[in-house]
Amino acid sequence: MNNEKYNILLAKWLENDISEDELTVLKQRQEFETYSKIAKYSSEFYVPGSNEKELYNQFLNKTRNEKKNKTKKISIGYWGASVAATILLLFGVFQMKNSSVEEFTTMYGEQLTVFLPDSSEVLLNSNSKVSFSPKLWSKTRKVTLKGEAYFKVKKGEKFKVISNEGEISVLGTAFNVNSQLNFLEVKCYEGKVLVSRKGVEHILVKNQAIRQIKNEAYENWNIESFEPIWKNGEISFDNTPLKYVVNKIQDVFGVLIKTKNIDLERRFSGSFSNSDLTIALVAITDTMGFKYEVKEKEVLFYK
Repeated sequence: MNNEKYNILLAKWLENDISEDELTVLKQRQEFETYSKIAKYSSEFYVPGSNEKELYNQFLNKTRNEKKNKTKKISIGYWGASVAATILLLFGVFQMKNSSVEEFTTMYGEQLTVFLPDSSEVLLNSNSKVSFSPKLWSKTRKVTLKGEAYFKVKKGEKFKVISNEGEISVLGTAFNVNSQLNFLEVKCYEGKVLVSRKGVEHILVKNQAIRQIKNEAYENWNIESFEPIWKNGEISFDNTPLKYVVNKIQDVFGVLIKTKNIDLERRFSGSFSNSDLTIALVAITDTMGFKYEVKEKEVLFYK
């Protein structure tokens, strides 16, 4: 049995969610006896500063890095038992490295929930990356984002999201950030958000959104939903240049889109499911008045 399968079975055992057959397989490994003894007596230990959600993040990241095939969901659940946290912290069951920065990346078509040290949550959209320092969290609540993510921030000291296109600062709120090259879009669903880009600051309150493309004028509008529509398997665009629509389709469906005689600065508004590429392509091309062709993982937009 390879290490990946063993890690998964061990995690299921820690969660008390393992079948008899799986347990029989797990017991065949020599080190399982040691883990059993640790689990038996771990309730007597106190581990200063242990953070079960942080350990969950670390295990999730390792398991995902080992896994080669793309998956929509991760089967490993949240480790609520203190025994799991104690075993992982003291003995490094999965040979985790004590890195000062935690980094999580999603693949095409994938979403991932990450818990921050203060129990704030980050829902990472497809083809995106978020990183933070657990060691420095008590001094500065700061994450670095590339791509798109929805944040539910616990109240406390100032919380910052840093991207190549700007910074977002909050105290406790729920908001969405979409940061691409020369593109920054922020939507506020709860509380208040401070958006800073190239020395210019804007304050958003609940149900407000803002966007800047390159160095053009800021665009402001109101939103009606109470959370990002992409959380529920939909893709939505609000008067968005076709160039960034193309980027999002590539991120979600893992295809390469090429264009021929298409004005990528034209604006598109609409929404559709993220589970069917054909529906998405038809919605875009019918609205914009051009055609498309698909060859394996490559799409051509043309007139």
